[in-house]
Amino acid sequence: ECLRLAQTCPFDYCIEASDGGGTNFSTELPNDQCAFNRSGLLCGNCTDGFSLILGSRKCWNCTALETAWRVPVIVLGSALAGIFLIAMLVVLDMTVSGGTINGLIFFANVAKEYENAFYGGSRNVLTFIIGWLNLDLSIESCFFNGLDACEKMGLQFIFPLYLIISVAFIILLSSAGQWKIFETMRLSRIVSPISRKVTALMGTHAVPVLATLFLLSYSKFLNTIILILRQTEISQCCDNELSLSECNQTSVWYVDGNIPYLHGCHLVLFVVAMIVLTCLFLFTVVLIFFHFAETVLIRYAWYRSIHILLKPWYDAYGGPYKDRYRYWTGVLLLARCHLAPFVSFGSTSTIRLSALAWICFFLVSFVALFRVYKNWILNAMEVWFLLSLLMMAFLAETPDQLQHQLGIDLVTASCIMIGILVLAYHIHVRLLACRQYRTFSFYVWNK
Repeated sequence: ECLRLAQTCPFDYCIEASDGGGTNFSTELPNDQCAFNRSGLLCGNCTDGFSLILGSRKCWNCTALETAWRVPVIVLGSALAGIFLIAMLVVLDMTVSGGTINGLIFFANVAKEYENAFYGGSRNVLTFIIGWLNLDLSIESCFFNGLDACEKMGLQFIFPLYLIISVAFIILLSSAGQWKIFETMRLSRIVSPISRKVTALMGTHAVPVLATLFLLSYSKFLNTIILILRQTEISQCCDNELSLSECNQTSVWYVDGNIPYLHGCHLVLFVVAMIVLTCLFLFTVVLIFFHFAETVLIRYAWYRSIHILLKPWYDAYGGPYKDRYRYWTGVLLLARCHLAPFVSFGSTSTIRLSALAWICFFLVSFVALFRVYKNWILNAMEVWFLLSLLMMAFLAETPDQLQHQLGIDLVTASCIMIGILVLAYHIHVRLLACRQYRTFSFYVWNK
């Protein structure tokens, strides 16, 4: 008689192996081991009549009447939220080129990756704000009846891509008035006025806003790709004396053990993930090595056209830093790339938290010693955000659960409060600029 075993329980799908610690368990009666109304091989499916929901890995009983109004509401709300976010970044000039939100974004990205270790799955205002800073809904809600793992994973790409494509379209529209193709088609009279209005509306903020959205989306894309690429093994042993390594192995998708790896919908997700991963790789390489290429390769003619194309993007990220440290955003991207696999593949929470502690210790030491920012206030903010992550890594290992949760919540609240103060500062600067503009206009009118 054959026995089917799996080496790990994905995420918090199972009751017996809720920590994902590598415990072997039988998959012959999976429903007895599954949590949150899950069922099937490796608890990858939902129980009959239940569906996956947004904002968590749980399965709910989502009725057709309930989802009939939620689908348009969530879609419309997400579209309006994207427009509001773009408008806020443009109006308040709250982008990475100013440097005021760079440290906050890194803190929010890492806090979201370590959400289970830091917050233990609890839901409060702090976790909602952290989720929103990662372009994540973070609110448990039914979307439509029958939502499965493939569809839910594909949805993770839609909102960030919607934001990026929207701003990219605005940039193209602002420059469309100069395209010769519209002159040839005799459409310049229509396109040029629209292009001028869009340019006047966006000003010089278009590229910094797009750069900010890329940075906001980076961790979400990276974590989604890791989940899509991850596989696990199902072992079929027909002799109880055989070791697990000698059993027949079947590769399945880690997120849903009922889907064979690189088959069906997973193959489509795999192709999309590889395309996005290539873009992330090129994005990271440019931010790290552009400064060095600028000084070494600028003498070559073939590089100059590439340099002209990439220079505005690089300047948007490197603007707040000292000239010698303009690669700092790329270093933080490397830190994200290093931490993400530890969160997904680390065998114990101690290993994951140790990796975070060492990386934050290196980063905070570098920022404090070399002062990578031109402005000392921005440098102090970066030091605090990195120190906060370092403190949270130690607090997460505290045996006292109350001390653990209270300490982490206080540190998180302090970082979010700094973010609120930054938002208030940008609002104040914008209101002051509007007041000065009105005073100047009134003076010119009277003259």
